[in-house]
Amino acid sequence: WYSGLVNARGSLLGVIDFSLFCGGAPTPLQPGSKIVVLSRQVERACAILATRVAGLRHAADLSLPHGDAPPPAGTPAWEGQRFADRDGRDWQVLD
Repeated sequence: WYSGLVNARGSLLGVIDFSLFCGGAPTPLQPGSKIVVLSRQVERACAILATRVAGLRHAADLSLPHGDAPPPAGTPAWEGQRFADRDGRDWQVLD
């Protein structure tokens, strides 16, 4: 799931294929694919591969679709809360 290094504005970042990390198929690389920088801080400098990017959402536009229910058993520790936008799309917080 570790794809390699990239130099992003002078910072070396490890690039992760998040789909492979989660046990899925490799992220397909195609025109328009992106490398999304998650952090440039030295301790956790990394980026993920993305087939497409939907953009950012303001927290006020999101709601908790299941209230404050605890995550299901077996949920990975890095998986934060899930939210829904006004169009019904799910958004996952990565901790």
